[in-house]
Amino acid sequence: VETLLTLEDLPEWEDQGPGTGSLFQIGVKLSQLGVSLIQDKAEGLPHVSELLYISLEIVRLELLTYGSDTEHLKLSITDVQVDCQLPGRAALDSTVGLLGKEQPPAVILANCGDGDNAFLRLSLQRGATSSSDLVIPHAEVYFDAIDLIIDDGWVEPLVAWLEGAVLQDEGPQGLFVQDLLDQAAQPITAGFERPP
Repeated sequence: VETLLTLEDLPEWEDQGPGTGSLFQIGVKLSQLGVSLIQDKAEGLPHVSELLYISLEIVRLELLTYGSDTEHLKLSITDVQVDCQLPGRAALDSTVGLLGKEQPPAVILANCGDGDNAFLRLSLQRGATSSSDLVIPHAEVYFDAIDLIIDDGWVEPLVAWLEGAVLQDEGPQGLFVQDLLDQAAQPITAGFERPP
């Protein structure tokens, strides 16, 4: 049996954080996280295709709550890379494709800082107020150096994808529970057809 989550009050830490009361801490650490944006068949694309692949390495998210007065959120991402997966992009750092033609690179965003700095460090502290106002007395945001390549070859398809992903005002929004339960018992590859 493996313990995935433990929640407990730590009396010895009660007076170490801001305010008084108990400490609640939850943390999530992922060594790698990959997200793909998939485009349905669209004009100029013969089949379903992957627009972008976003790769994050060593993602840490931590939430600390000191009593009912103060919350502290920390996010850290060590490395990030975004690849445009559309046809006609050159692999790695090359800008020359298979036919010797100049092509835009596949890697469109990557952090390129020196040393052991994380790509992103975010720290937010929220304090309690007597009103419904959100008070953030302390905020830190740090970005490392990045390379970003912007061209119409990926921006226009991304904008079209975002426009298609926005929910319309027509019909119900979200999923029905039964649809979710029907999909839960099936492998993710069920009904998948390999593109030509």
